[in-house]
Amino acid sequence: MKNKDKKIIDKFILWSLSTLNKWHLNRIEKYNNISIIENKDNYEVLLPNTKTDKKKHYSNPFTVALKTPKVNNIAITGAYGSGKSSFLRTFEKENSEWHYLPISLATFKETHEDIEKKEEPKENTPLSSTDDKHRIEKSKGTNKSELLQDIERSILQQFFYREKDSKIPYSRFKRIRNIQKKIIFYHSFVIGFLFLYGFSIFKTSKFTELFSSNFFVNHEYNYLSYISVGILFYYLYRLFTYLWNIQISKFNFKKGEISLAKQDKSSILNEHLDEILYFFEVTEYDVVLFEDIDRFDDTEIFIKLRELNNLINNSKQIARRVRFVYAIRDDMFVDKERTKFFDFIVPIIPYINPFNSERKLIKKFEQEIEDEQIDESFISQVSLYIDDMRLLINIYNEYMVYKNNLNSDKLNHNQILALVICKNFYPLDFAKLHVRDGIIYDLFLNKPTYIEQKIKEYNNEKRKKSREVNHI
Repeated sequence: MKNKDKKIIDKFILWSLSTLNKWHLNRIEKYNNISIIENKDNYEVLLPNTKTDKKKHYSNPFTVALKTPKVNNIAITGAYGSGKSSFLRTFEKENSEWHYLPISLATFKETHEDIEKKEEPKENTPLSSTDDKHRIEKSKGTNKSELLQDIERSILQQFFYREKDSKIPYSRFKRIRNIQKKIIFYHSFVIGFLFLYGFSIFKTSKFTELFSSNFFVNHEYNYLSYISVGILFYYLYRLFTYLWNIQISKFNFKKGEISLAKQDKSSILNEHLDEILYFFEVTEYDVVLFEDIDRFDDTEIFIKLRELNNLINNSKQIARRVRFVYAIRDDMFVDKERTKFFDFIVPIIPYINPFNSERKLIKKFEQEIEDEQIDESFISQVSLYIDDMRLLINIYNEYMVYKNNLNSDKLNHNQILALVICKNFYPLDFAKLHVRDGIIYDLFLNKPTYIEQKIKEYNNEKRKKSREVNHI
């Protein structure tokens, strides 16, 4: 067999394997069947679990809230890591009668409290005058306003960038579109055809001279005129659609100026209220799920969203009820504020806490304990500090990676797990270990000194107790 034939066969085999692998991954994505993935070490993803609430303890009251008339603002409350997102994903998967629009603000930007701390004067630096106080207060207000605008902008982006451009054709929010070569060729051909038709009508003799026959006006091809009119109407429709999306507030013929309409810039949602109403008019979403808004520790955004919900539901151009669902912390609203703000509240009890984390950890590290690689007593000790399921899963995943990559037969597995736990709680200090810096490095470096110091303290305490005994 020639080398050329071998190369062709090799390429065909590689192509076949690549195609099968893509088909395999598509099946996993389509049917969400992760059981067909080879996973001998039982790794788990940190995404929300879609198999929670099997007994419907949360789904039942949430369903009642969604079906009850005039209940349009619903809160799903719980501590961080309690499973709010997991419950919402499970409910969304099992209840397809509603159309869901998830909005997530999982950001790590500075919160309102961080902004206030940053703007506070440093210690031993007295304010020079009352003007300085006003300047700082003004700066705080500006930063808060900018933060709220960023939140609103993110919400608006997730509204519109979720849908295809063809679904919201009259929206003024335009995106970059991937125009295929065949589409460009098609439009070029059609426009060229239209120009030829116009040329044949207005310059008949010239057209006949160039092409020897004017087939556009020939009775055998009279249908071409209808096609041309149809094409003309199509492009006029596209032109008017484009012009309809432009808002003009001033038109100056003398100076040749066109000014676009200015709107309220203080609130992104208010500025584009007509866009939002249009979005809900042409789409079918009736349940909007807001997650991670509580990260900003500012209740003003909830007030704006409640006002927006009222406007949507009172609008006559939207012929359905739209509910807003907020996944927030229990302490987001103080006192009785949350019962006044929300129409219905569903509390989520944390799936894991310091009292049951030991049982969860032992179950997760069951194989390691059976193989006597990790002591169950050590699991019991560290479980008191783990109260988040994502943290627990990530600790297990990282432990297995470290164990499989290191020469773990010669290492203490309890110490590997301890190091991984430390890495998850103090990632910055763990990163500094690589450059021989940080608190953890100092502890190991000065270990002999600490031991010697403790021995001295122990001996001093021992001598003190001995003297006390002798005096009795």
